[in-house]
Amino acid sequence: MGDKEEPGGGSYRYPSFWRSLGFATLVVAAGLSFRVLFLSGLGARLPYITFYPSVAAATLAGGLPAGVIATILSCLISCFMIAPPAETADWLALAVFVGNCAIIVGLTEALLRARWRAETATRKSQLAQSHPGERAAAAASA
Repeated sequence: MGDKEEPGGGSYRYPSFWRSLGFATLVVAAGLSFRVLFLSGLGARLPYITFYPSVAAATLAGGLPAGVIATILSCLISCFMIAPPAETADWLALAVFVGNCAIIVGLTEALLRARWRAETATRKSQLAQSHPGERAAAAASA
């Protein structure tokens, strides 16, 4: 998707839009396949249950864009193929699913960024230790 400036310099890069779309589509299709193959006895009950892991996996692999795409695809598949919302309770269940996915995506994105910041700090520290004359420059950029 693009670069995001982070405090301390550098940028956090998302995978390309097409890679995010492809992976999100793949994991959502895997969630649907699992439901069809192993949980067909559920029928229209619990329409979102197999899509939570799909959203989490997409976000871990592709960051925020893939998580959002996986959430949207999961909603569309659930609403059009599994159990179209007909009553107020169905719409509430959809809203809860979207809210839970937003939490999953947000927390996973925060985890990815924290990992990126830790790796960046480690690289800067190793660089400063291997080049003692550049310690001041590394400290100034941190």
